[in-house]
Amino acid sequence: MPVKRLTNLFKIQADNELLACQSATNANSLFIRFWQHTFNVSREVKAQPYSSPPSDLTYLA
Repeated sequence: MPVKRLTNLFKIQADNELLACQSATNANSLFIRFWQHTFNVSREVKAQPYSSPPSDLTYLA
């Protein structure tokens, strides 16, 4: 009985460690994807030519 219980505890520990590792990997990949998206957006914005505002400012009235 104690051996079986010990085996179950080891299995639970291994499952917990695997789950923690998977969670960390998922969080890390989300973080990387967020930064890739941010970098791509900022690069696209910088790549656009500067357009001056219209000289006709009637839209402010």
